[in-house]
Amino acid sequence: MDESEGADPIKELSAMKSLHEALLPLSPEGRSRAIAWAVGALEVPMSGAGGNSIHSGTNRDTDSDEGEDAASPAGGARRSSAFTEFADLLGEAQPQTDADKALVGGYWFQVVGGAEDFTSQAVNDKLKDTGEAVGNITRAMDKLKSSKPQLVRQLLKSGKSQQARKKFKLTTAGIQAVERMLKSEA
Repeated sequence: MDESEGADPIKELSAMKSLHEALLPLSPEGRSRAIAWAVGALEVPMSGAGGNSIHSGTNRDTDSDEGEDAASPAGGARRSSAFTEFADLLGEAQPQTDADKALVGGYWFQVVGGAEDFTSQAVNDKLKDTGEAVGNITRAMDKLKSSKPQLVRQLLKSGKSQQARKKFKLTTAGIQAVERMLKSEA
């Protein structure tokens, strides 16, 4: 923002301090997601002082080295702020397989919603709400975990049974896969 647009250095410094205090307790990955969400939600152009472009390529997921960093403006169709309803995201992505539906569901929670992780049950519940439930969500998540490159990573399993609650996280490759689905429909 330049001076002619009513820049207020005191308000900007106060916002920066508040942002710093809010992000400080988060992990580096959590900070990255929160910042990427805010940039998208507020439709902030990514430029620094003097109009220099800011690149966020320092926090790439190490499981995938293909493509650009998904959080960077040039990294693809990162239009998560355009979706206020899961059905809109699902409709635009048009996933064809159960695994793709599960991937879009994970994207909804992690990228659009800014969640650290998500469960397969939460994803399937969202899919059920839209009439797109998958036949076997566990099998769909297993397919995403075993794909090359890996699209989803399992973070935690609570319980001993096969039906135990599991927490997942999309990899950079998983985020890029959904963004390719969105881009192909644009």
